[in-house]
Amino acid sequence: MSLVALRASNDPTNTRNLIEKTIPEIEKVFQNVEGMLNDILEVGSPHAKAGNENVSPCAIVYLSIAEVQRLHSALELPIVFQKKHRHKLRVDPIKVQRVLTNVLMNAVQASPKYGSIWLKTKDIQADDGKTWIEFCIGNSGSFISEEIIDQLFCAYFTKGKKGGTGLGLAVANKIVRDHGGKIWATSSRSFPHEDGIVEFWFTLPASEIEDSKIEEFPVPKIGPISAPAKPSEQLPI
Repeated sequence: MSLVALRASNDPTNTRNLIEKTIPEIEKVFQNVEGMLNDILEVGSPHAKAGNENVSPCAIVYLSIAEVQRLHSALELPIVFQKKHRHKLRVDPIKVQRVLTNVLMNAVQASPKYGSIWLKTKDIQADDGKTWIEFCIGNSGSFISEEIIDQLFCAYFTKGKKGGTGLGLAVANKIVRDHGGKIWATSSRSFPHEDGIVEFWFTLPASEIEDSKIEEFPVPKIGPISAPAKPSEQLPI
């Protein structure tokens, strides 16, 4: 449709305006197609060796939220990040960012306008003494039945999402497991969330290096800011 309009335009100013309006949309379509191709390649690839870069969870969280905001520029949901981890991750940062972005996109798409989204991190100790970082990404205002939760991470499974490919969570599952971690989901309905809450949990290997101070990382502006209860533990995003 854009090409037809450009071909029919004889006015240079009108042509320039059409180009300025359509290029961002065309770029977004290309990025969506590229993302789907990457998801297909990731799901179909064999077990990959986990990455070994030391990176702050905060940095990956911020990049993921910025990506979600870029794709949903009208986002008005409050997002709160509660930080309780003390170590850096030892992972492939690009792939782990895809995990966070995919799960956050699900939360945004599932949340009603009155809902909220939260993201939590903390260190956990395995029985063998190894340290992992546990992530929790949750949203209010939606509910997933128990029989569907078991299918969420299967490739091409989707339900009730317009234009969904069923690959986002399958990719997240593969990347987390390639790093030796686990991923699962929970959902419940109880006061004060009668409409339900959904939370996705996953673990990733921690580095022996302690994380830097929070203040060293820029906080992207992506909507309403929720004030933290304790600056040392919570970051408003």
